[in-house]
Amino acid sequence: MSNLLKILAGLLVLIIAAFVIFQYVTPHENLVEKNVERLLREGKTREAERIVDENLSPSEPIYHILKGRIFVEEAEYYQALRELQSVVYKTLNDDQKAKLIGELIYLAQKAASDGRNQIARKAYEYLLQLEPDYDLGEGFKFLAEFYFKGGEFGHSIPYFERYISQTGNLDAVLNEYVKALFEEGEYDRILRLRDEILSNGDDNAQRYLLFSIYYLARDDYQKGNYQAAIDLLKEFFTIAKQVGQPRYVWEDAALLLADCYRELGDIENARRWYENILVFGETENKRIAEQRLKELEVRP
Repeated sequence: MSNLLKILAGLLVLIIAAFVIFQYVTPHENLVEKNVERLLREGKTREAERIVDENLSPSEPIYHILKGRIFVEEAEYYQALRELQSVVYKTLNDDQKAKLIGELIYLAQKAASDGRNQIARKAYEYLLQLEPDYDLGEGFKFLAEFYFKGGEFGHSIPYFERYISQTGNLDAVLNEYVKALFEEGEYDRILRLRDEILSNGDDNAQRYLLFSIYYLARDDYQKGNYQAAIDLLKEFFTIAKQVGQPRYVWEDAALLLADCYRELGDIENARRWYENILVFGETENKRIAEQRLKELEVRP
Protein backbone atom coordinates (compact mmCIF):
# COMPACT_ATOMS: atom_id res chain seq x y z
CA MET A 1 0.00 0.00 0.00
CA SER A 2 2.86 2.36 0.87
CA ASN A 3 4.46 1.70 -2.50
CA LEU A 4 1.18 2.58 -4.24
CA LEU A 5 0.97 5.83 -2.31
CA LYS A 6 4.53 6.67 -3.31
CA ILE A 7 3.70 6.05 -6.96
CA LEU A 8 0.57 8.20 -6.75
CA ALA A 9 2.51 10.95 -4.99
CA GLY A 10 5.16 10.83 -7.70
CA LEU A 11 2.51 11.11 -10.44
CA LEU A 12 0.95 14.07 -8.65
CA VAL A 13 4.33 15.82 -8.53
CA LEU A 14 4.78 15.25 -12.29
CA ILE A 15 1.32 16.60 -13.04
CA ILE A 16 1.92 19.70 -10.93
CA ALA A 17 5.31 20.22 -12.58
CA ALA A 18 3.82 19.90 -16.07
CA PHE A 19 1.08 22.37 -15.14
CA VAL A 20 3.63 24.85 -13.80
CA ILE A 21 5.78 24.51 -16.93
CA PHE A 22 2.74 24.99 -19.16
CA GLN A 23 1.73 28.06 -17.19
CA TYR A 24 5.24 29.42 -17.55
CA VAL A 25 5.93 28.68 -21.21
CA THR A 26 2.69 29.88 -22.74
CA PRO A 27 2.68 33.31 -21.08
CA HIS A 28 6.41 33.56 -21.85
CA GLU A 29 5.81 32.98 -25.56
CA ASN A 30 2.85 35.33 -25.56
CA LEU A 31 4.92 38.03 -23.86
CA VAL A 32 7.72 37.66 -26.41
CA GLU A 33 5.21 37.81 -29.26
CA LYS A 34 3.56 40.96 -27.87
CA ASN A 35 6.93 42.64 -27.41
CA VAL A 36 7.92 41.76 -30.98
CA GLU A 37 4.67 43.17 -32.34
CA ARG A 38 5.17 46.39 -30.39
CA LEU A 39 8.74 46.78 -31.62
CA LEU A 40 7.71 46.15 -35.23
CA ARG A 41 5.01 48.82 -34.97
CA GLU A 42 7.79 51.16 -33.82
CA GLY A 43 9.99 50.11 -36.73
CA LYS A 44 12.60 48.52 -34.45
CA THR A 45 13.19 45.33 -36.42
CA ARG A 46 16.71 44.67 -35.14
CA GLU A 47 15.59 44.90 -31.52
CA ALA A 48 12.65 42.62 -32.28
CA GLU A 49 15.04 40.07 -33.79
CA ARG A 50 17.24 40.25 -30.69
CA ILE A 51 14.23 39.60 -28.43
CA VAL A 52 13.34 36.49 -30.44
CA ASP A 53 16.90 35.14 -30.49
CA GLU A 54 17.42 35.67 -26.76
CA ASN A 55 14.09 34.29 -25.55
CA LEU A 56 13.01 31.57 -27.97
CA SER A 57 14.60 28.42 -29.34
CA PRO A 58 14.87 27.54 -33.07
CA SER A 59 13.23 24.25 -32.13
CA GLU A 60 10.00 26.16 -31.42
CA PRO A 61 7.67 26.96 -34.35
CA ILE A 62 6.89 30.41 -32.94
CA TYR A 63 10.59 31.29 -33.28
CA HIS A 64 10.46 30.87 -37.08
CA ILE A 65 7.00 32.45 -37.38
CA LEU A 66 8.18 35.61 -35.62
CA LYS A 67 11.46 35.67 -37.51
CA GLY A 68 9.47 35.39 -40.73
CA ARG A 69 7.37 38.41 -39.76
CA ILE A 70 10.49 40.44 -38.93
CA PHE A 71 12.08 39.63 -42.30
CA VAL A 72 8.87 40.64 -44.10
CA GLU A 73 8.94 44.02 -42.37
CA GLU A 74 12.54 44.40 -43.54
CA ALA A 75 11.45 43.46 -47.10
CA GLU A 76 13.80 40.48 -46.89
CA TYR A 77 11.20 38.26 -48.51
CA TYR A 78 13.41 35.31 -49.40
CA GLN A 79 14.65 34.98 -45.82
CA ALA A 80 11.08 35.32 -44.56
CA LEU A 81 9.97 32.53 -46.88
CA ARG A 82 12.77 30.27 -45.64
CA GLU A 83 11.78 30.82 -42.01
CA LEU A 84 8.07 30.18 -42.61
CA GLN A 85 8.64 27.26 -44.96
CA SER A 86 10.71 25.51 -42.30
CA VAL A 87 7.60 25.29 -40.11
CA VAL A 88 5.12 24.09 -42.77
CA TYR A 89 6.01 20.41 -42.38
CA LYS A 90 6.22 20.41 -38.58
CA THR A 91 3.47 19.15 -36.29
CA LEU A 92 1.57 22.28 -35.25
CA ASN A 93 -1.30 22.94 -32.89
CA ASP A 94 -4.28 24.96 -34.11
CA ASP A 95 -2.95 28.24 -32.75
CA GLN A 96 0.46 27.77 -34.39
CA LYS A 97 -1.13 26.79 -37.69
CA ALA A 98 -3.40 29.85 -37.67
CA LYS A 99 -0.41 32.12 -37.00
CA LEU A 100 1.63 30.51 -39.76
CA ILE A 101 -1.22 30.87 -42.25
CA GLY A 102 -1.57 34.53 -41.33
CA GLU A 103 2.14 35.16 -41.84
CA LEU A 104 2.22 33.31 -45.18
CA ILE A 105 -0.66 35.44 -46.44
CA TYR A 106 1.02 38.60 -45.18
CA LEU A 107 4.28 37.62 -46.87
CA ALA A 108 2.51 36.82 -50.15
CA GLN A 109 0.64 40.13 -50.19
CA LYS A 110 3.69 42.22 -49.31
CA ALA A 111 5.93 40.42 -51.78
CA ALA A 112 3.35 40.74 -54.58
CA SER A 113 2.95 44.47 -53.89
CA ASP A 114 6.74 44.83 -54.34
CA GLY A 115 6.73 42.80 -57.57
CA ARG A 116 8.33 39.72 -55.97
CA ASN A 117 5.78 37.40 -57.56
CA GLN A 118 7.83 34.22 -57.31
CA ILE A 119 8.07 34.64 -53.54
CA ALA A 120 4.34 35.42 -53.33
CA ARG A 121 3.51 32.36 -55.41
CA LYS A 122 5.59 30.09 -53.17
CA ALA A 123 4.07 31.56 -50.00
CA TYR A 124 0.53 30.91 -51.24
CA GLU A 125 1.39 27.39 -52.35
CA TYR A 126 3.08 26.55 -49.03
CA LEU A 127 -0.12 27.71 -47.36
CA LEU A 128 -2.16 25.35 -49.55
CA GLN A 129 0.18 22.49 -48.65
CA LEU A 130 -0.48 23.30 -45.00
CA GLU A 131 -4.25 23.70 -45.45
CA PRO A 132 -5.39 22.37 -48.88
CA ASP A 133 -9.02 23.49 -48.48
CA TYR A 134 -8.20 27.00 -47.31
CA ASP A 135 -10.40 29.73 -48.80
CA LEU A 136 -7.66 31.77 -50.43
CA GLY A 137 -10.00 34.09 -52.36
CA GLU A 138 -7.93 36.66 -54.25
CA GLY A 139 -4.89 34.48 -53.66
CA PHE A 140 -6.29 31.95 -56.13
CA LYS A 141 -6.66 34.75 -58.68
CA PHE A 142 -3.04 35.74 -58.11
CA LEU A 143 -1.85 32.14 -58.62
CA ALA A 144 -4.00 31.68 -61.73
CA GLU A 145 -2.71 34.87 -63.31
CA PHE A 146 0.88 34.08 -62.31
CA TYR A 147 0.82 30.82 -64.25
CA PHE A 148 -1.29 32.29 -67.06
CA LYS A 149 1.20 35.10 -67.69
CA GLY A 150 4.01 32.56 -67.67
CA GLY A 151 2.27 30.53 -70.38
CA GLU A 152 1.60 27.62 -67.99
CA PHE A 153 -2.07 27.45 -68.88
CA GLY A 154 -2.65 23.96 -67.51
CA HIS A 155 -1.43 25.08 -64.08
CA SER A 156 -3.58 28.21 -64.18
CA ILE A 157 -6.92 26.49 -64.87
CA PRO A 158 -7.46 24.83 -61.43
CA TYR A 159 -6.68 28.12 -59.70
CA PHE A 160 -9.09 30.04 -61.95
CA GLU A 161 -11.77 27.47 -61.11
CA ARG A 162 -11.15 27.63 -57.35
CA TYR A 163 -11.29 31.43 -57.51
CA ILE A 164 -14.59 31.34 -59.41
CA SER A 165 -16.02 28.67 -57.09
CA GLN A 166 -15.12 30.55 -53.91
CA THR A 167 -15.89 34.12 -54.99
CA GLY A 168 -18.55 33.67 -57.67
CA ASN A 169 -16.75 36.41 -59.61
CA LEU A 170 -16.55 34.83 -63.07
CA ASP A 171 -16.41 38.20 -64.85
CA ALA A 172 -13.06 39.10 -63.25
CA VAL A 173 -11.22 36.20 -64.87
CA LEU A 174 -13.43 34.95 -67.70
CA ASN A 175 -11.29 36.18 -70.57
CA GLU A 176 -8.06 34.69 -69.21
CA TYR A 177 -9.81 31.52 -68.04
CA VAL A 178 -11.30 30.89 -71.48
CA LYS A 179 -7.99 31.61 -73.19
CA ALA A 180 -6.29 29.10 -70.86
CA LEU A 181 -8.93 26.50 -71.73
CA PHE A 182 -8.46 27.31 -75.40
CA GLU A 183 -4.69 26.93 -75.23
CA GLU A 184 -5.11 23.56 -73.50
CA GLY A 185 -7.56 22.36 -76.16
CA GLU A 186 -10.49 22.23 -73.72
CA TYR A 187 -13.03 23.20 -76.37
CA ASP A 188 -15.92 21.20 -74.92
CA ARG A 189 -15.50 23.00 -71.59
CA ILE A 190 -15.59 26.35 -73.37
CA LEU A 191 -18.82 25.40 -75.12
CA ARG A 192 -20.39 24.26 -71.85
CA LEU A 193 -19.34 27.52 -70.24
CA ARG A 194 -20.85 29.45 -73.16
CA ASP A 195 -24.17 27.64 -72.82
CA GLU A 196 -24.22 28.24 -69.07
CA ILE A 197 -23.59 31.96 -69.46
CA LEU A 198 -26.17 32.36 -72.21
CA SER A 199 -28.78 30.58 -70.11
CA ASN A 200 -28.11 32.92 -67.18
CA GLY A 201 -28.81 36.02 -69.27
CA ASP A 202 -26.12 38.11 -67.55
CA ASP A 203 -25.16 40.93 -69.95
CA ASN A 204 -21.80 41.52 -68.33
CA ALA A 205 -20.87 37.84 -68.43
CA GLN A 206 -22.07 37.61 -72.02
CA ARG A 207 -19.82 40.53 -72.89
CA TYR A 208 -16.87 38.55 -71.59
CA LEU A 209 -18.23 35.46 -73.35
CA LEU A 210 -17.45 37.15 -76.66
CA PHE A 211 -13.78 36.38 -76.07
CA SER A 212 -14.46 32.65 -75.79
CA ILE A 213 -16.52 32.61 -78.97
CA TYR A 214 -13.77 34.48 -80.79
CA TYR A 215 -11.13 31.99 -79.62
CA LEU A 216 -13.24 29.06 -80.80
CA ALA A 217 -13.79 30.71 -84.17
CA ARG A 218 -10.06 31.40 -84.50
CA ASP A 219 -9.34 27.75 -83.77
CA ASP A 220 -11.78 26.63 -86.49
CA TYR A 221 -10.16 29.05 -88.92
CA GLN A 222 -6.69 27.68 -88.18
CA LYS A 223 -7.99 24.16 -88.79
CA GLY A 224 -9.55 25.17 -92.10
CA ASN A 225 -13.13 24.90 -90.79
CA TYR A 226 -14.10 28.25 -92.30
CA GLN A 227 -17.87 27.79 -92.30
CA ALA A 228 -17.87 26.68 -88.67
CA ALA A 229 -15.84 29.78 -87.82
CA ILE A 230 -18.33 31.97 -89.70
CA ASP A 231 -21.23 30.47 -87.76
CA LEU A 232 -19.49 31.21 -84.46
CA LEU A 233 -18.66 34.76 -85.52
CA LYS A 234 -22.29 35.39 -86.49
CA GLU A 235 -23.19 34.33 -82.95
CA PHE A 236 -20.46 36.71 -81.72
CA PHE A 237 -21.96 39.70 -83.52
CA THR A 238 -25.52 38.82 -82.45
CA ILE A 239 -24.48 38.88 -78.77
CA ALA A 240 -22.26 41.92 -79.31
CA LYS A 241 -25.19 43.87 -80.73
CA GLN A 242 -27.18 43.18 -77.56
CA VAL A 243 -24.55 43.80 -74.90
CA GLY A 244 -21.80 45.84 -76.57
CA GLN A 245 -18.12 44.93 -76.75
CA PRO A 246 -14.65 46.49 -76.67
CA ARG A 247 -13.76 47.92 -80.08
CA TYR A 248 -10.53 45.97 -80.43
CA VAL A 249 -12.45 42.72 -79.94
CA TRP A 250 -14.95 43.76 -82.62
CA GLU A 251 -12.10 44.51 -85.03
CA ASP A 252 -10.38 41.17 -84.39
CA ALA A 253 -13.64 39.32 -84.99
CA ALA A 254 -14.49 41.35 -88.09
CA LEU A 255 -11.07 40.71 -89.61
CA LEU A 256 -11.35 37.00 -88.88
CA LEU A 257 -14.81 36.88 -90.46
CA ALA A 258 -13.56 38.66 -93.58
CA ASP A 259 -10.65 36.22 -93.82
CA CYS A 260 -13.05 33.27 -93.55
CA TYR A 261 -15.16 34.60 -96.43
CA ARG A 262 -11.99 35.18 -98.46
CA GLU A 263 -10.84 31.59 -97.91
CA LEU A 264 -14.25 30.30 -99.05
CA GLY A 265 -14.08 32.46 -102.18
CA ASP A 266 -16.96 34.69 -101.07
CA ILE A 267 -15.24 37.87 -102.24
CA GLU A 268 -18.31 40.09 -101.88
CA ASN A 269 -18.75 39.42 -98.17
CA ALA A 270 -14.99 39.47 -97.56
CA ARG A 271 -14.74 42.92 -99.16
CA ARG A 272 -17.75 44.19 -97.18
CA TRP A 273 -16.16 43.26 -93.84
CA TYR A 274 -12.73 44.59 -94.77
CA GLU A 275 -14.37 47.87 -95.76
CA ASN A 276 -16.24 48.00 -92.42
CA ILE A 277 -12.87 47.80 -90.64
CA LEU A 278 -11.51 50.63 -92.80
CA VAL A 279 -14.47 52.81 -91.82
CA PHE A 280 -14.77 51.95 -88.13
CA GLY A 281 -11.36 50.52 -87.26
CA GLU A 282 -8.86 52.18 -84.94
CA THR A 283 -6.19 49.52 -84.48
CA GLU A 284 -3.54 47.73 -86.53
CA ASN A 285 -6.39 45.73 -88.08
CA LYS A 286 -7.22 48.78 -90.20
CA ARG A 287 -3.87 48.54 -92.00
CA ILE A 288 -4.27 44.76 -92.39
CA ALA A 289 -7.76 45.19 -93.88
CA GLU A 290 -6.44 47.74 -96.36
CA GLN A 291 -3.73 45.31 -97.45
CA ARG A 292 -6.25 42.48 -97.79
CA LEU A 293 -8.45 44.64 -100.04
CA LYS A 294 -5.49 45.37 -102.31
CA GLU A 295 -4.81 41.64 -102.52
CA LEU A 296 -8.44 41.03 -103.53
CA GLU A 297 -8.11 43.53 -106.37
CA VAL A 298 -5.30 41.54 -107.97
CA ARG A 299 -6.78 38.17 -107.18
CA PRO A 300 -7.54 36.20 -110.38
